[in-house]
Amino acid sequence: MKLLTSTLIACLVILGSAPSAFADKYVIDQGHSSINTKFKHVGISWLKAEFKSFSGSIEYDPENISASSVAVEIDVTSIDSNHELRDEHMIDESHLNAAQFPTASFTSNSVMDKGDGNMTINGNLTLHGITNEVAIETTIAGEGETRWGDYRMGFEGTTTLDMREFGLDNYGPTNMVEMSLLLEVVKEAAE
Repeated sequence: MKLLTSTLIACLVILGSAPSAFADKYVIDQGHSSINTKFKHVGISWLKAEFKSFSGSIEYDPENISASSVAVEIDVTSIDSNHELRDEHMIDESHLNAAQFPTASFTSNSVMDKGDGNMTINGNLTLHGITNEVAIETTIAGEGETRWGDYRMGFEGTTTLDMREFGLDNYGPTNMVEMSLLLEVVKEAAE
């Protein structure tokens, strides 16, 4: 379960590198986004969880995608696996230790444009007090002006985390957690 939490945090990552002077600034619309994890329970079935509280911003330059960037922070205590006792176990000191490490964060350091709305976002994920570089495979799901008059973009990202790299080795036979991010971001008004 803690793996799920870590993975969700990692999945919150979208777009990264040095910001561009021409980049548009966006904020994550938490109400229309989700950060999800999934891992094998005792090697038999899949368990899924979602982080309910997170925030972040993206700078995106469509003319120079490699100059885009992202920063995300996740409230580890907000993990929800649809089972209260399991959630408490995932954040206790034997797993994510949310009392000592209440947040996870991701900061991009590069974005590789793969064409057709696809990119690989590399960055530093800090989880359980340990920072490692992770890569998030990302696709632009859509973009445009909404009926409310704002401009939005949607991103879908996936990554797999080896929880042992974050000092956690009690996540089933493989210690691997899959993360998926479904993010909707809102463009900020120009200053």
